[in-house]
Formats: sequence, structure tokens, C-alpha cells
Amino acid sequence: MLHLAALLTWAGPALIVSSVIEVVEDGQIVVMKVPPPARILVIDDNPAVIDILVTCLGEEGHTISSALTSDEGLKLVLLFRPDLVLLDVALPGMSGIEVLKRIRAINPATGVIMVTGNTDPHLAREAIELGALAYVDKPFDLTYLRRVVVMALQPETERPDDQSRP
Repeated sequence: MLHLAALLTWAGPALIVSSVIEVVEDGQIVVMKVPPPARILVIDDNPAVIDILVTCLGEEGHTISSALTSDEGLKLVLLFRPDLVLLDVALPGMSGIEVLKRIRAINPATGVIMVTGNTDPHLAREAIELGALAYVDKPFDLTYLRRVVVMALQPETERPDDQSRP
């Protein structure tokens, strides 16, 4: 069972969410600071998927840009300078894995989350080894995807470390 709670902070005339507290199935408590709005690029050849992700992430206050092709996506990596890229594995022309390699060469600090309908564990392992922060299966559980995005946008020193858990 997953329980979420939010810590609220006054920011001028508004009340904002400053942290999310999560109690996961094993009873552990995880506190994640909600990152400030980010620039997120979605690269997917399915316009319906782009629409869902733009709406979902836009509701969180992020600035979203999108591309339907790998070439257009790589141009936007240079022009838009995203903090995070949600990248489909199966793109026409150039594979998502090749796009990941090129994004890492352009700016190694840009976070990348692979999104895919392909559940091949070897492909997932390759993406993670090449620097992807996560590998999320389609169809999306939007609550889970939002959580992954929040974690991916945390400064590296504040990301939960799964290896430190008993």
C-alpha cells in the first residue's frame, strides 16, 4: 500500500507543495522535495502519448516541448536545453538507444527517462548502463510516472539511493 502526504509552504500569497512524503509497502518513509518547474522534452512518435505526457507534466507546472522524430528531438535538445527528456525506445529512423547516446554526448547532465512498450530486460539494462535514469513501461501509470519525474529532477545528491536499503 502506498500513502502520500504533502508538506505545504507559504510562498507569498500562495501555498505550494514543498515536499512529498511517501510510505511504501514495507513501511519505509521516503521524503522527496518537489523540484522547481523544469524544462521537459518528450520524444515519441505517437501523438496520443505526447498529448498525455504534455498534459500530465504540464499540470505539474513544467514547461514541456515535444518531438515526433529523433531528428526533431535532437534539435530540440540543443535549442530547448531540457532538464529532462522522456524518450521512446522505438522511434522511426534512429532508435531511442542511439538518441540516448547522442543526448548524453550533447549534455551529460540532461536526465533521460526511457518510455516504451518494449519490456525486453536486455534493452532496459542497456539504456540504464548508457545513463538513462529510469525505464518506464507503456501504458503509463501516471501516478508512478509523476513520481519518477520528481525523483529524476532531484539533485543527484538528494535522489533516493535504492542500494542503501536493507
